[in-house]
Amino acid sequence: MSKRFKVLIAVLAATLLAVVGTATSVVAQEENSVSEPQDGVRATLITRVAEILNISPEDLTNAFNQARQEYQATGNCTLRQEQINQFRERQTEKQQEWVEKKQEQMNRFQNRWIEKQQNWVEKRQALGKRFQNNTTGRQDTTGLGISPSV
Repeated sequence: MSKRFKVLIAVLAATLLAVVGTATSVVAQEENSVSEPQDGVRATLITRVAEILNISPEDLTNAFNQARQEYQATGNCTLRQEQINQFRERQTEKQQEWVEKKQEQMNRFQNRWIEKQQNWVEKRQALGKRFQNNTTGRQDTTGLGISPSV
C-alpha cells in the first residue's frame, strides 16, 4: 500500500471514531437529562403538579417515565436519531467527495507522468534513428575504426 493510502485510511478511521464518540455522548447526555430531575425547579414543578392532581410525586414521576418509555418504544422519539443519521450521511458524503477528488488528482498526476515517460522514450528512439542514419554508409578512412564526422 502506498503511504498516501495508509494516511487516508487513518484519517477516515479517526473521523469515524470522532463521529461515533460524539453521537454516543450526545445520546447518553440526553438520556441522563431527561430521566432524572437535576434541578430544584423541576422537582418543585413535579411536586406542585402532584398536589394539584392529588397523587404522590413518585406516582407522577413513574407515570412520566412510563409515558416516555412507551413514546420511545413506538418510534416517535426518533428526532435525535434522525439528526445523528443525517449528520453521518453528510460526513460520509463529504469524505466520499474528498476521496474522489484525491483519486482524480492522482489519476491526472499519473497520466501526466506516463505521458512524459512516453515522450521521453519517443525522443530517445528518434535520436537513435538519427544517429543510425548519420553513421550508416560512411567508411572508415582513418583505419582507427571510427567514422568521419559530418
